[in-house]
Amino acid sequence: EGARAGRRLPLVGRIDRDETPRLRRRFLARHPSATPYAGFAEFHVFRMTVERVHYVGGFGRARWLAAAGLLADRAAADDLAACEEDVLARMNDDHAEAIELIASRLLGRRGGGWRLVGLDPAGADFRRGASFARLAFPRPVTDAESLEALLAEQADAAIDGLGDTLGDMGGQLAAGFTQAQAAPLPSLGQRARFPRETS
Repeated sequence: EGARAGRRLPLVGRIDRDETPRLRRRFLARHPSATPYAGFAEFHVFRMTVERVHYVGGFGRARWLAAAGLLADRAAADDLAACEEDVLARMNDDHAEAIELIASRLLGRRGGGWRLVGLDPAGADFRRGASFARLAFPRPVTDAESLEALLAEQADAAIDGLGDTLGDMGGQLAAGFTQAQAAPLPSLGQRARFPRETS
């Protein structure tokens, strides 16, 4: 009865099989225990196309909502998806300290070894072994430039009070995305407290 009285958001839509490699990678990154079975012929990934949402806010408080007003913009998601894998590799390989800092100071997670495993317009997913953490963005990310601006803000929040001992963390965060996009982005220098490194 407690669950029925609480708030919930059932989704209504269509579920179809989708063998896009990126979706498989994202699923296994979020559910690593399924990796040993991913090579089986009967292992498949499915995508749900949400059409309607039934919001239930409690007893006598329910209404139908259109999915378009709740889901991330598909074009923006596709833009980030195109560079996601390269960005994840660069961030995990080259900016592990920045990832650890966000996990510990912004998300309150303990222990080392956190890795960035997923990106989408609404946030970033982190994993350490079987533990997961989600960094929800304060606003949707629609393109590389808005992503860089948001990363600068998150870097400032994470390094607040730690001084110059961490170096150009904000610049490092944005640089990982800049390199993955293979195109210059607006300078981070005017937004982050620390100057960008120059080569």
